Amino acid sequence: MTCPANNKHYVGEVGTELFLDTQQDLDSAAEVKMLVKKPDGTRHEWDAEIYPIDSVNVYLRHVVEEGDFDQSGIFEFQSWARFASWEGKGKTAPLMIYARYT
Repeated sequence: MTCPANNKHYVGEVGTELFLDTQQDLDSAAEVKMLVKKPDGTRHEWDAEIYPIDSVNVYLRHVVEEGDFDQSGIFEFQSWARFASWEGKGKTAPLMIYARYT
């Protein structure tokens, strides 16, 4: 999980680009999304797009929306992709979200 603009992220943040390295070629994927487990254990599916870096599409990109970072703690992210004959998840990547004013 990478967030190029800042190394520390806070509850209520909006507009941050999140990049999740899938380590797979996603060029022929029919559908992709980010699976998210928030610190309270709730699970969510966030819209994502294939983001080309170098010559192979291996990253998912999500721009943080209002309500995405609604609690502090460790968020866990997983890529998900569906192809014509296969669908599955990638490795889990953690990201710490801090309470405001810390």
